Amino acid sequence: LYRKMLEGVEIHEEKELIARWLEQLHVSDQAEQQDLDKWTLRSKEELRKMITPPYSAKRWSKSITWIASAATILLFVSTSLLIWLYNTQPAKKNQQPLVYNEYRTVAGQRKLLALSGGSRIWLGNARKVRYPANFSHDKRDAFLDGQAFFEVSPEAERPFHVHVGELDVKVLGTSFDVENYAADKEQMITVVSGKVSVQAKHKNNQYWILENRGQVVYNPIEKRGYKREVDVTEVVSRRNGELVLNNEALKSIAVELERWYGVEIEVVSPVLNPKRLSLSVKDEPLQRVLNMLSIAGDFRYEIQGKHIKLYKRKGDS
Repeated sequence: LYRKMLEGVEIHEEKELIARWLEQLHVSDQAEQQDLDKWTLRSKEELRKMITPPYSAKRWSKSITWIASAATILLFVSTSLLIWLYNTQPAKKNQQPLVYNEYRTVAGQRKLLALSGGSRIWLGNARKVRYPANFSHDKRDAFLDGQAFFEVSPEAERPFHVHVGELDVKVLGTSFDVENYAADKEQMITVVSGKVSVQAKHKNNQYWILENRGQVVYNPIEKRGYKREVDVTEVVSRRNGELVLNNEALKSIAVELERWYGVEIEVVSPVLNPKRLSLSVKDEPLQRVLNMLSIAGDFRYEIQGKHIKLYKRKGDS
């Protein structure tokens, strides 16, 4: 009955029963109203405790078990999600920026560079090469401007890439030569031993596989290239510090001599440009080389410091 009264449920018959029960308590008319109120409040609190069913210990244990299981599952899912997010983040965020070695040569200068892992680069005249001081775990990259001879140690799990102008060369282990001068109309990749792949960067996506004595000649202006077989004597000689040219036009020979000796050569008489000559020099003074060429090519020359002019002989048509 008291529960209904406490909850505000409207009762009538029960009220009479409560009134009769209170009369039996023989509450004195002289009782202080304050004491009566305290007694009534305490009675209500005791009745509330009596009529409120205690929470089952078994039910409480089941609730704790359910909460613990849910927390374990939530922890597992959260940890798995964090691990997945960590593994899928770009590696670059956790990597230190690469430090590059860069080497240059001026005209008339050559360098031999030893790379980590046993690879070597013979950097020719007026060239520039750049590569990481420490290669990454999955690849080796080098960037070349000019001419160089590469001897690459084999590492199947870490291929060597040479980025040269509009061509990318991928190597597993081989020796090859690269020519890539901005002033030249063509880029050339020549394999002396082993095997390389050459990939053009433009949208036509040309691709070549080169083996011993194979060469790719690529025109970056026309975006076209072709493959051929060549004599590799010239490229091997360059590596050994010897300039070998076979049946080349005098105009092309003049360009090679400029790079080899660090001079400027001007072919004043256009009639001389198509003359074809051969040349093989190593540690020869420039003037001696010019003497030999002038006799074979039937022309004369003038030296003015580092500037050289080539003329047809007087009386020649």
